[in-house]
Amino acid sequence: MTFEWRTYAPSLMNKPLKGILTGLVIILYWLFAREDIYSPNISQVVDIINRI
Repeated sequence: MTFEWRTYAPSLMNKPLKGILTGLVIILYWLFAREDIYSPNISQVVDIINRI
């Protein structure tokens, strides 16, 4: 989130803005939560998809 969005978004609401700063590994675990696939394999597949 850029600084501009960080200041613009709260101006649209009456409530405080909440957010999470996270990295790619956490996002992979949240989006592709599977116990039957080894997590480095998931990251390799996502990397391949991003290169297409």
